[in-house]
Amino acid sequence: MEEEIQVDDRETERTHDEEGNRDADTGRAVSEEVDAPGVANFRRIWGYFMLGFAFITSLYVPVQFGFYNLQPTWFPFAMDCATSAVWITDAIIKFYFSVSWKFGSVLELLELIIFIIPFVAISEAIHPKLAREIVRGLIWLRIGIARKVIGQARKWRNRTSCTLLLMMGEVIFVLYFTVNAQGCIYFYEATVWPPSGFTNQTWIATVPNPTTFLGRSFLPQFITTMYLAVITICTIGYGDIHPTNIAEYSFTFIFSPFNIVVAIYIGEVVLIALKKSLLATAEGSPSGATAGAGTSSGGTSFGATVGADGGGATAGEEAHSEEAIDMPSVVDV
Repeated sequence: MEEEIQVDDRETERTHDEEGNRDADTGRAVSEEVDAPGVANFRRIWGYFMLGFAFITSLYVPVQFGFYNLQPTWFPFAMDCATSAVWITDAIIKFYFSVSWKFGSVLELLELIIFIIPFVAISEAIHPKLAREIVRGLIWLRIGIARKVIGQARKWRNRTSCTLLLMMGEVIFVLYFTVNAQGCIYFYEATVWPPSGFTNQTWIATVPNPTTFLGRSFLPQFITTMYLAVITICTIGYGDIHPTNIAEYSFTFIFSPFNIVVAIYIGEVVLIALKKSLLATAEGSPSGATAGAGTSSGGTSFGATVGADGGGATAGEEAHSEEAIDMPSVVDV
């Protein structure tokens, strides 16, 4: 009976995996059985390519939406078609390796559909302005790809020793993502939907030389827009460049809670980095290695060897390790 129970335990252990891709007969991962070295390398390279593409897409989508009217006519259309082509290729590759690559959830399938549909090309075929802008605004659904970038950064953070560097990169990405999205929406409101068709009733009127602002190149306009977003986040609309109409006031009011959530998230990441840094410093301290050598209480030495042959750990080292483990609780307080 005991042997049968052990066999059942082994079968359960080998047929269940956190990813659910173990073979019931061999107990090995399916990818280990079907992936040749060349295929595994190709999958790895393609995975890194899609990660980089997700990073670029999450930052370009707001620019594609907000600065659409100032870009060359062919550029947004070409980028939209390129995005669809890349995700169609990704879908073909996934189905080709369907034994080891599979859609983990309905969310991934929905994400694939969102990226395949060329919203910009479709919007160009729609004549009413409101309907055209609504269809083109659906490209904002694509910024959800940013979760892949943050998720991959967290995986690397748990596997490598460059925790602090990865956390800093994650904070910078989230900050820029927030500022970029907010600034591009401000520019969209001022140029596509200005009150009564006049840009002098928007935040552009507070820019130095507002009459020539829209005639400048993309880079000065983009930098000015990012400055507006940063100064609005920091001062809630009291900067030298600030919202001036009801639509801009409303957007600032709606976006402010999101800015607070981002600030809390960044604070949590910084706190985790501080905890890990203090813990690593405490564990690597030279004084900690000799903490149990010279300490005594009641005539009893804490440096006494636990093992009879002198090969065991000392009580002082155990005390030091317990002190190091308790370090995060001090930071929490």
